Amino acid sequence: APALLVADGGGCAAVAMLEKVGSQPKPAELQQDFEFWACNRSSDVDGGSAGGSRVPSRVYRTLGYKHVRRRLNALWEDRRLLVACYGTFSWLRSGTFGKDEDNGPPDAEALRRGTQRIAERVGKDATDEELLEWLRAELRSGLPARLLALALDGAAGEAVALVALRELFGWFRERFPYYRGACGACAEAKTEFLGLVRASPLDRMSGGAAVAELYRCTACGARTSFPRFRTVPPVLASKRGRCGEYSWTALRLLEALGFEARWVDNHAGHVWVEARVQGRWVHIDPCEAAVDTPLLYAENWGRCPRHVLAYGLCRDALGGQS
Repeated sequence: APALLVADGGGCAAVAMLEKVGSQPKPAELQQDFEFWACNRSSDVDGGSAGGSRVPSRVYRTLGYKHVRRRLNALWEDRRLLVACYGTFSWLRSGTFGKDEDNGPPDAEALRRGTQRIAERVGKDATDEELLEWLRAELRSGLPARLLALALDGAAGEAVALVALRELFGWFRERFPYYRGACGACAEAKTEFLGLVRASPLDRMSGGAAVAELYRCTACGARTSFPRFRTVPPVLASKRGRCGEYSWTALRLLEALGFEARWVDNHAGHVWVEARVQGRWVHIDPCEAAVDTPLLYAENWGRCPRHVLAYGLCRDALGGQS
């Protein structure tokens, strides 16, 4: 059982694991984060600060036995738990620790989640027609029409299609910057990460979000929530996301434009997409506006992905598909 640091009070709690050397959370810091969150946790609106009554709390160490995990999960389901990081969240929900590339290839559970991710969106996301309408309204150019034609017409050649895709994703990165926790009230970039909470009922229903990240602004003291949406419409509306949100949005936009596309996971913290262009699978990373640069991570990031898997639906899996 992992060693845990817990702060609780007022029927709520915060939890952090004490497993990793060099990243031990300090009791005073966990208590401070917990009390800030607990003072205004009833609001799902960005901009709130710790203006409510202080919640008295205590901090203690314990071990993550089954009964402790059950209690914490019950608090999570009731939106009364603040989780310090994704590693702690992985243990809380699955009883296991998150894997990275140093721990070897993805296991069967990771593969199940990947295939479920690509299949679950059928009937639960924006339609191709809705996405095309959005593209035409936002771009106000002939680019969507050109891409539609290039997806269907092999005579134009691969080079022409790649130029158009680079234009699309260059525009996308300008309009949809990578979210790094900026304050939702004053736009200050310097914030402090508080932890993870269960997403609000509205965010779960409208965007499939399971968790939301919480930040505290160091300038104005406001709290900002960043729900991790799993469908496209709320991402287009908020213009906030990271590789998870933007890769999924890119996948659906490519499909709406007529390209066969698949979702790619390196099972070490990054995801991107591939589109079939003139019979060849082409790497596309919307966070980098990168098209057909599969060596990007090894050459520019100093990381060479080792366990990369692509998840996609068969051609006839949408409306007669497998």
